Amino acid sequence: MTELHETAFLETRKRIKNYGPVGQSDNLDNHVFERIQFQEQKRLANTKSVIYKVTQELGDKEVPDQEPDHDWTARFFSSVQDVSSEEMQILWAKILAGQVERPDSTSLRTLSVLQEMDRNTAELFKKFCSMCIYMETRDGVYDGRVCSLGKKAGVNSLQSYGLNFMDLNRLHEYGLVISDYDSAMDYSISQQLKIKLSMPPSSSLPFRFQDIWWYLMPFNNKNQVPDFKIIGPSLSISGMELSRVVECKQVPEFKEKLWNFFQTKNLRMMESNITTIG
Repeated sequence: MTELHETAFLETRKRIKNYGPVGQSDNLDNHVFERIQFQEQKRLANTKSVIYKVTQELGDKEVPDQEPDHDWTARFFSSVQDVSSEEMQILWAKILAGQVERPDSTSLRTLSVLQEMDRNTAELFKKFCSMCIYMETRDGVYDGRVCSLGKKAGVNSLQSYGLNFMDLNRLHEYGLVISDYDSAMDYSISQQLKIKLSMPPSSSLPFRFQDIWWYLMPFNNKNQVPDFKIIGPSLSISGMELSRVVECKQVPEFKEKLWNFFQTKNLRMMESNITTIG
């Protein structure tokens, strides 16, 4: 991280000094000079604040001894210097910490998506992620979607939980969810994976919901869970990458409805003791 610190600080300080004292600036009047100087000092403060949060996030963790991608770091610091909101700075810090821990975990495309995101959209995205069912391994999220509870999210089936059609459109416009709000993913599980994870023979694929791992079991444990698809609005690739750094908020009403929905399919949610897959 030291190299990243120095690069960001030196570049910003260089831009400040290049303007020189007011008396020596032939092309800038006092107002313009003061405005530029203020902006550059603010950018430096923003960068320092994010880097401080990164060091807190990483703590004493061991990280790979790998040279950072210079294009990625250049894009990151170019973007983060204009981020003043505390909430958004925390998101950016988590992204950089994740990139240090797991190189290539966040794409340049995702940095662009985050750069365009405002606080209201970030809060809406947090709500969406908190309602998501995730299929993931240590390497990343492979599917993240909000179950539409047997109805169509495109006709406001999730409105009572704070995700109406316009909310989904907003998330799609920002590149966080895909355009098909009724896409599906098969959550049935192979016998090989069941053996590897020591899962019950009649269980479904483990999934993460509300930061807890679950699996589905038929009420009659003798029967294997049939091919089971979860239908609903799904995260995009950038959305899945960003979901790993979003803090989950409690959604008790939706959790109860999800529980009840699975019961109508003769399935019950069972808490799993696994912490990750793969």
